[in-house]
Amino acid sequence: MLHSEESGNGLPVVLLHGFGEDLTLWQEIVPPLAASYRVITLDLPGFGQSPLPAAPFTLDEVAGNVHQHLQSAYQINKYVALGHSLGGYVSLALAELFPAAIAGLGLINSTAFADSEEKKGLRDKTVTFINQHGSAFFLGSFVPDLFAEKNRTALASEVQKVLRMGETLPTEVLTAYMLAMRNRPDRTDVLKNHRHVFIAGGLHDRHVPYKDVESQINRLTYPHHGHIYQNVAHMSMYEARNELENDILIFLNEIKT
Repeated sequence: MLHSEESGNGLPVVLLHGFGEDLTLWQEIVPPLAASYRVITLDLPGFGQSPLPAAPFTLDEVAGNVHQHLQSAYQINKYVALGHSLGGYVSLALAELFPAAIAGLGLINSTAFADSEEKKGLRDKTVTFINQHGSAFFLGSFVPDLFAEKNRTALASEVQKVLRMGETLPTEVLTAYMLAMRNRPDRTDVLKNHRHVFIAGGLHDRHVPYKDVESQINRLTYPHHGHIYQNVAHMSMYEARNELENDILIFLNEIKT
């Protein structure tokens, strides 16, 4: 059973956090969404208060766990899935595995592209680094780099908040997910073929370059919502909270109507 929280009523909207994070990532976003929608936040397996499945596992298996939890805990069979980074990969897996259940699909600082060979090599090196130095040391350098350099001082409390989300994570959680992300397939066809898609990226995101985000936006078949936020790196929910919140609400309203 996954740890999750529910707020509001209406069309179910599931918010999925990223690597090294937990459901508190969405703390400031939930209230405005919950005014009109049924918002579910959850800790992905292994993060926050959710137990880690036996490794190795795939992101498809993670998506299956999420979908099963939504059905068993909330009797939800159709929902909008919005995911940050790793959460976006899980959202794409949900859309491929359970297409009838996905009313809308959103990637926030995430990508449908598979890892390049270079990126796969970097993930392998990161696994070695985490095993050698531990989670806290790794996250101490990884998390600040998720924010645009000019935002790190102004958003120092948010940087610390994200650090606290992951500071007690066992190394096996981070390494298992690093390998699961490394091995995920390309899902650009899933993105292209879905009717309701939301994509948000940051102009200064070094983990999901804005050119990749633009490329995916340009491939979409149906009317969609694509946004590149200025002065933002990988953490749009903190670096461009008002813009992201408003854009999500516009997107959800179109699905609802």
